[in-house]
Formats: sequence, C-alpha cells, structure tokens
Amino acid sequence: MSVNIKLFLIVACGIAVTASIVLTADLPNKRPNGFKRSLLFSETLSPEASTEIEAHVRQIISFTKEHIYLSTGMPGEVLVKDHHLNTDATSTSFLHDSVFSAIGNVFKTQLDPPHIYIFASNIPAIIRSSMDMGENRFIPLPGPAFSYAVALSESSYVLRQFKKGGKDKHFVKYNTASRTTHIEDSLSLQSGDGGLSTDGQLHYDRIRNRLLYMHYYNNTILNFDTNLVLINRFHTIDTTSSRFRLGTGAPLANNQKSCIYNEFLLVCSNLKADNETFRKYRNNIPVDVYQITTGTYKGSFYVPLSKGKLVKSMKAHGNKLSVLYHDNRLSIFVLPL
Repeated sequence: MSVNIKLFLIVACGIAVTASIVLTADLPNKRPNGFKRSLLFSETLSPEASTEIEAHVRQIISFTKEHIYLSTGMPGEVLVKDHHLNTDATSTSFLHDSVFSAIGNVFKTQLDPPHIYIFASNIPAIIRSSMDMGENRFIPLPGPAFSYAVALSESSYVLRQFKKGGKDKHFVKYNTASRTTHIEDSLSLQSGDGGLSTDGQLHYDRIRNRLLYMHYYNNTILNFDTNLVLINRFHTIDTTSSRFRLGTGAPLANNQKSCIYNEFLLVCSNLKADNETFRKYRNNIPVDVYQITTGTYKGSFYVPLSKGKLVKSMKAHGNKLSVLYHDNRLSIFVLPL
C-alpha cells in the first residue's frame, strides 16, 4: 500500500527541507523501527529566549558564556548576539574582491579565537583571519575540492576531501608549516556515489583531542584521533539501514544536525522510536544523547519544531543549548542533563 507522508530530508549539502511524496507503507516511521527511547525529560523543552534573525545567517559557529557567534552568507562576516539574543556586534574580515569572487557561496566558517577560519571548498583554500587585527592569510590546499574541514591549530587541518576521480571522499590531514599531507587508511565508509550516501557532520572534540563524524544517511559515528586513526565506531540507537531512497535516488536521512556537549554527542534524529506516538514525534525533534568515549546511549529529550522547520545548526555551552532553525529562528534552551 502507498501513503502520502510528510518527510524530513537532508540533501547532500547538509540542508534540511520538508517534502510530501508518495512512498510505500514500509517506510521508516510508518512501521516499527526496532528501537525505543529512554526520556531524560518527558516534556518538550521550552526556550528561555527566542527570536527571528537575519535571513543571511548560516550557522552557529560558537556558543560561549556570554555570546552566540553566527556565520553569514558573506565570507568572514560574523554576527554576535548575547544570551538575551540582542545583537552585540558584527565582525567582518576584509578580503580582496577577487577572493570574495573565488569563494562564492561554497564555504564554511570556524571560530577559534582570536582566529576566524574560512574553508573555501572549491578553490580549495583556507583563509585564516584575525578577529582583532584584521589580518588575513590565504592558505592554498593541494588536491581536489573538499566538503568539510576543521582547524586543529593554526597550521594543522583535517579535511573531508574528494578522492582523485571524484567517486568517493576520505579524510586528509594537512600541515601548512611542514607542507605535509597525511591520508587516512580505511577509516571512512565507502560510498561509490561521490560521497553522497556517506555525507555527514564533522566535529573536533578539543578536550579529548579527537574527531567525530556523524553520518546523515546511516547510523554509524566514526570516533578517531587527530592522526586519522580509528578509536572506535559506534551507532545511533536506530536500526534502520540506508536502503530507503527517494524518487530522485537520494538516500533517506537517519540523522539531522548534532553537536558536542561536555562528554556527550547530541544528535537530532529523523526516526520515530517504537515507544513514541506519531503525534509526539511529528510535533517535536528527538535529541539522542551519546557518551563520546564509549558511544553509550544515555537517553533523549525533545526540542520543538519551529513552524514545522528543522534544526539548521546547534551548539551547547554550560547547561544551555542554542538552536538555529531553517526558518532563521534562534532559540536557547536549558539542557535536562
């Protein structure tokens, strides 16, 4: 039997959208998914502060004791808000027009004070900018384009880069001081589709000096050190495989966005647990909590949808979670952990 159902999807660039299409009744969330959630807090979290912000804001790049920092559609521009969500400042790195033109819209931003890193995927290059002095350093990178990157230090970077030929992706560590490149050895899952089905989100856990890669389209989380050596693989609690595909051929997403909070990884799930009502799942976003070192599931809590929209970005600090939705609503919640 076929059903018409509203789906939460994540496409290759990592942007969540909603769509209504006709699919078979054995689709996940219309049948048991083979797992249950243990709630840390039974009620949906209510924001202690919430506001709609500028449409050009892309993601939360840092959440500190006093401020939330958000990247925008302009490379090097950072919007700063306080915990009452009032705008404190806007910081801009002054780049030459030719650099802006070369970067285009394909970039990501990392804030690691006093530096802002602009990862220009298609050049490929990294621009390191000083927040205080306004000084910029342009760092060209060897090899093909990349999709994700993190700065381990001023001179050391880990990239999720296309392999030669573009049929898959792997992790590469690049040191700008020694100009050396180190390629992973059998760390990544294989896709064969240009990395689409192994797309995900890369985190640097600075406290434990390790990296985490959460897949969108399967339940595997890679936990590896800064030399690209696997520490362990663990899995989200769902048991659904990535065999479900849309009419376009794109895989169905298991997970949305995630973030590190102390010793935990918080993962927004796309899948309904067998002990959840469809109403509860339909009106909320379940956030599953995993211990980073062991991968142990600790429990779950709910954050609300925002006008039916999913999470675009989130960061945690102290006992609080900042969430940016796809309708550009920014909210702060107190975590039940």
